[in-house]
Amino acid sequence: MNRKLFNGQVIGLSLVIGLSSFAYLKSDKDGVLKANELSYSNTKIELSFGGLEEFIGKDADLFRTDIYLSDVNLNDATFNSREQIVMVLKNHMVSKRFENGTYKVASDFTSGESNVHVELMALNGELTDVEVISGNVSYKGTYPHIELEVDLLLSNGESLAGSYSKEMETFKYFF
Repeated sequence: MNRKLFNGQVIGLSLVIGLSSFAYLKSDKDGVLKANELSYSNTKIELSFGGLEEFIGKDADLFRTDIYLSDVNLNDATFNSREQIVMVLKNHMVSKRFENGTYKVASDFTSGESNVHVELMALNGELTDVEVISGNVSYKGTYPHIELEVDLLLSNGESLAGSYSKEMETFKYFF
């Protein structure tokens, strides 16, 4: 009888240790992201570059700017750079200037609506055909010091989420 009780305790203790280990690993993987960090497919990517490219159009009531985000300074990048990520946020704001707020991701700009079209140029160090199909981009701050958060769904079923809060640079490198 003591042996059955002992075996039951060993099995119970093993289950507790196993479940605790699983909970620890899951919480570490799903941990809170730091500032200037993106999460994609169980990978965290530290962003070190945010660049602005402004467009001056004919329509005075449409503010148009692209924001480039990457783990590599794109102003110094070369063809041999191995960027983990290059993401472009193409902002169409029905406004005379940059406006803080949360914008839906859209595939195309619809006249009269503010939105953001997001393109992934590189992902996991490679050129990619993965597309951003939906999500939100939130901005706050005073232009050009913009803080942003992204929560995106990709065409491969994965999500891409995170933030960037460093000073934006003027984007000089053209693809």
